[in-house]
Amino acid sequence: MKNLDKKIILIGASTGGPRLIEKICSSLPSDYKHTLCIVQHMSESFLTTFAQRLDRMSSLNVYETKHNMKILSSSIYLVRGGVHMHFSKDSDGNIVVSEEKNMGLSQFQPSIDEMMLSALNIFDPKSIIAILLSGIGDDGAKGMVEIKKNGGYTIGESQNSAIVYGMPKAAFEKDGVSEQLNFEDIIKKILELK
Repeated sequence: MKNLDKKIILIGASTGGPRLIEKICSSLPSDYKHTLCIVQHMSESFLTTFAQRLDRMSSLNVYETKHNMKILSSSIYLVRGGVHMHFSKDSDGNIVVSEEKNMGLSQFQPSIDEMMLSALNIFDPKSIIAILLSGIGDDGAKGMVEIKKNGGYTIGESQNSAIVYGMPKAAFEKDGVSEQLNFEDIIKKILELK
C-alpha cells in the first residue's frame, strides 16, 4: 500500500445518514492519520454539493471521488453518484479509485457492498474498519460479513440511535457486526483509532 499506511475506514449510510456523516467529518482533527471512504445513498447532483459542504466543515480534505484518483492518508473520500467505487492499483503501485459504471445487481449506485467487497481485494483486511450507519434495506450487509470473516473490524449503528435500523440490522443478523454501538460511541471509536 504505497500511498496508504494507516487504517482504511469504510462508511455506508442511507436514510438519516447525511447529518451523521457531517458530524463525523467535522469531529476529525487536522492531524488525523487515517483515510475515510464514504458511500451515502443520494442522487448524483446532491452528492457533489454534499462533498463541497463536508469539505468546508472538515479539518481534513474531503474529495468527491473520480476515476483513477489516488487514495491518500489523512483524507476523506465521498463516493460520487452514478458509479460504484472499486479500488485498484496503478502502474506505480498506488491505490486508486476504479469506477464501475455497470450497476450490476445492486439497488443503489454507488453501493456500499461494492465498495466494501472491492476493498478486500486491495487492502490487508486487518487495516479495514467498516461502519454501517442508518438506512433502509440491506446494502452493506454482505460487505460487512466478508470483512469480518477475513479479519477486518466491523461496526453497526445500534437500534437505539439509528434513525432507520434496516441496514445495520441486516448486517447484525447475518453476523457481520463485530461491535454494535450508538452513534456517539462510533465517533469516539473513529477518533481513538491508532
